[in-house]
Amino acid sequence: QALEASVKAVALSLQTAVETYAGDNQIYPDQSTTGAELAASLVSEGVMTAIPKNPFTQHAYSSSDQAGKILYQSDGTGSGYSITAYKRDGSTVLLSIEGGSGTS
Repeated sequence: QALEASVKAVALSLQTAVETYAGDNQIYPDQSTTGAELAASLVSEGVMTAIPKNPFTQHAYSSSDQAGKILYQSDGTGSGYSITAYKRDGSTVLLSIEGGSGTS
């Protein structure tokens, strides 16, 4: 349960970084990608300082991670997104976040 709580915390930190990016650029990242690739992009933009560690592997998130994976889905217009975090099995949703315009 502690590892799953850590995955949730990473997903929420990605959400914060995406919102910061949008505040700076007036658009959300317009890509659909893994959490690792999103974090790498946000690090290169100066929004995050490092790619977070995957609690299950104790290494920086990688696009090949299955346990605790996090996926970012753009709405294709740059005005909305979703972030989905998964449990150890890589298929059971742990947390789903919707952001951007038209979301509540």
